[in-house]
Amino acid sequence: MAELNQKEQEDKPEEVQIRVISSNTYHISMSPNNKEEKNADDGEISDYESIKGHFGWYAIDEKTNSYIPYIIRNNEKYCAVRMVEKNIVSPYTGTVHQDVYCSCINVQGYYTTEAERRLLNEINSFHCDFEYGKLLFSQQDCIILLEDALEFYKFLSVCYLRLLKVKTPSDKCGFIVIDDKSVVPYVLYNDEKYLPLFYFEGAEHLQMNAKTLRGWHLAYMKFCFKIQGIRDEFLKQDSCAAVSINDVKECFPPNTVFKDIWPSTISTLNKKTTNHNRYATRTWVTLPSAQVSSTS
Repeated sequence: MAELNQKEQEDKPEEVQIRVISSNTYHISMSPNNKEEKNADDGEISDYESIKGHFGWYAIDEKTNSYIPYIIRNNEKYCAVRMVEKNIVSPYTGTVHQDVYCSCINVQGYYTTEAERRLLNEINSFHCDFEYGKLLFSQQDCIILLEDALEFYKFLSVCYLRLLKVKTPSDKCGFIVIDDKSVVPYVLYNDEKYLPLFYFEGAEHLQMNAKTLRGWHLAYMKFCFKIQGIRDEFLKQDSCAAVSINDVKECFPPNTVFKDIWPSTISTLNKKTTNHNRYATRTWVTLPSAQVSSTS
């Protein structure tokens, strides 16, 4: 039998220099042994839901009827990386090169338990008609949080539209040109445009009000770095100090013009000129340090 649950989220300015959804939950019959049942009741088994055969489907995009299976660990939803690659990454491979997301994002992965692998194989074979390949899920397969998978989907969607130079209301990043001279990238952070602090020099006011970008905000900033073609060293940072555009404006004369733009050419990301082999072994997933212990 299947259970269905619905769920939906002025004074003289300082002298500054510029440097160049819904989800459906099901279960299948997989009976654990008595010891597993007892330990699960004591909260000792993280993959208890997988032992019971519980899993679900999440609507990535209801307009295209695109769904991805997820399993449950410690009451949180996870997706297999292989399934994310198939349902979320592959539709964009023709436009968004691997170099883009592999150098911009870093999602934490987790190894699977035996029960989770058994359930993933059951989902792939029985419910998906081997959509994810006939190779069995093994100890080398990883899972990531469903929340990260969905953020990854949003990131790829933004990259796709921006690479096609399509501007949408949901854009999370862009560029500001200052007095038609300097171009500085920005990301939206708390509904405000934030620019990298290292682009500006000689303004202590900016340093005092800087925020630290991490996670997906940092990913969008790195995407802009890729567009602009700045040095790779800035793509390896785990964080980025950024300042709001309002604070930046206070450092310039009142008649300074700040204009939102998008580059007319994006030669550095042209898939025909990018060296594919250079990134052949790169991945967007951070592998865990060790295998998890098996519970079944």
